[in-house]
Amino acid sequence: TSPQKESAMSLDPTIRQRVAHLYGKTLADLLNDRIALPPEPERESVEGVVSWQDTVEGPHGDVPVRIYLGEASTPPRRAFVWCHGGAWMRGDLDMAEADGVSQRVAADLPGVVVSVDYRLAPAHTHPVPIGDVVAAFEAVAEGAIGRACAVDPARLGLGGASAGAHLAASAALAMTNWSAAPPRALFLAYPATDPVSGPWPETDRPEVCPELLWFDERFLPGIFWMYLGGAPADATAIPAAGALEKLPPTLITTAEYEALAPQAERFAELARAAGGRIEMHAIAGVLHGYLNLVGSGIAVADEALHRHLDWLRRTLGS
Repeated sequence: TSPQKESAMSLDPTIRQRVAHLYGKTLADLLNDRIALPPEPERESVEGVVSWQDTVEGPHGDVPVRIYLGEASTPPRRAFVWCHGGAWMRGDLDMAEADGVSQRVAADLPGVVVSVDYRLAPAHTHPVPIGDVVAAFEAVAEGAIGRACAVDPARLGLGGASAGAHLAASAALAMTNWSAAPPRALFLAYPATDPVSGPWPETDRPEVCPELLWFDERFLPGIFWMYLGGAPADATAIPAAGALEKLPPTLITTAEYEALAPQAERFAELARAAGGRIEMHAIAGVLHGYLNLVGSGIAVADEALHRHLDWLRRTLGS
């Protein structure tokens, strides 16, 4: 499918207000905890979803997960494994990009969502986080998350946002080589698909985008180097270098104001050239990380996720 690009617009004013504390801040401020975070906005609760904590066995130890069950679903259920973002070094199961998104996916599929608390860099480096994601996905496919979930492995998807999208794409490509039940759909929200080589934006960072949300060639490779533990990046760490002809049907999303869009678009071009079924959603008026705003009164974020979930429902089937 051709990119569904929305017309350019100014940054949504409610988003600009929400990220006001980031303007003028630098990476050094972030690393030295010099950024005062505002209170987390209250998120609307999602009716008809129950959740609980669990762990799955992984190659590097137990992997914490949070399981969400859409009560309107019936077995065998559609299911989705989700990986939050956070530049490989931050993020948890309580952030909106994890919990808020997972609740809505579970309700709207409806089905089961498993949010993965993968190990973070720099304490855990490549390929450990990918191993955590694969372990979680295979546990769902094999029914190891409990009979109550009754998941249909033929309708099981995988996805992630930003660094989590990088891990999801890497895990999907790895599993196509050996898994008996690889992902049937892949959802990559504003993904990092080649954090070493890009390509990168041809224009400077727009004034409306805080420096800390503009992951260009001056910023992202250094963060990715920490994920790699200082080692050179091999093909297993770069989704764009993988066997893209093996990808399942894939949705790739980009934000209007972000530096990762060129590499996401290039990844889509490469995958299509390899015969992949790729759909793109280019979301206007938003910054990188817009899914962190779902359920908190930011209409453009909620509308974008609703649009993405339409694709996921269609792709995983009824």
